[in-house]
Amino acid sequence: DLWLGRLLEWIFELEPKSELPPLIVLISDHGEALGEYQDPPDRYGFGHSLLYEPVSRIPFIISWPGVIPEGVVVSELAETVDLAPTLVSYVFNQAAFLDHGGQDLRPLIEGTSQGDDLGFVQRHRLDHPPPDRPERAERWFAVYKKNHKLMVRTEDGTARLYDFKSDPHE
Repeated sequence: DLWLGRLLEWIFELEPKSELPPLIVLISDHGEALGEYQDPPDRYGFGHSLLYEPVSRIPFIISWPGVIPEGVVVSELAETVDLAPTLVSYVFNQAAFLDHGGQDLRPLIEGTSQGDDLGFVQRHRLDHPPPDRPERAERWFAVYKKNHKLMVRTEDGTARLYDFKSDPHE
């Protein structure tokens, strides 16, 4: 937080000033588990290997004062692939010209549309793991639909279905 604050202060102090305030995007490639899942079956303590919520839910913040409404929280599912079409929509005021699978989040941000509540997350670790850590080659996929998440490990077909209404902590 300290260094992000300093970076933002520096950005706003830059000269010459532009007509518009700077467009700021804060996003992450993954979250972190901090000991929430130490019980069986995984005994998973700290890190970002499995697709539990603390790992899959990441910061995705877009700020552009005067252009993007302030204080809006979009509760629908969004994916990192949605960033490019959203920025194209705001910066050039037009739909993205490349179809790369992402959706423009502008209608969700501005409250003119609802999302489809469908999302996809994947976790592919190492192709050639160390001999003493074969689990590092695991591939996990998760599909979100509304209040449900299905996690699947491709190596053995292990599947876990979560209903966030009845089991919000997985």
